[in-house]
Amino acid sequence: MNGSWTQKAQGVLNMSYWRNLTPHPITFRKLDNEDVTVPPCGTVVRVSSTPGEQIATGCAEHGGIPIHASPVWGVVENLPEPIPDTFFIVSSLVLGHVSGRPDVIAPGTGPMDGSIRDKDGHVIAVTRFIAAA
Repeated sequence: MNGSWTQKAQGVLNMSYWRNLTPHPITFRKLDNEDVTVPPCGTVVRVSSTPGEQIATGCAEHGGIPIHASPVWGVVENLPEPIPDTFFIVSSLVLGHVSGRPDVIAPGTGPMDGSIRDKDGHVIAVTRFIAAA
């Protein structure tokens, strides 16, 4: 495996390689409090979407702000086929559109996930990943 897009995890779980398919470095804090950062690999997995139609205009006193319906979500793009011993890290939005792929995971950043945040509330490390069931 090429080190520029895959990082060998030091004894974490049975999966040996982590491929970060987001545009941001992902840092996770292991149980021994060591932080491991997995850099982006250059491929970004996305979910295609079509913007929702404008359904109203709000805040007329400020010149109007268009309000649109939720987007129509399409297909997951750029997700590789499974590779033995490899986790694929994706965004939570992508994870919500993937099923049956326990090798596809997203950083646990919800209020009960124990993510480590700085004083401004930005995530600096996660303590768990969520898998596509």
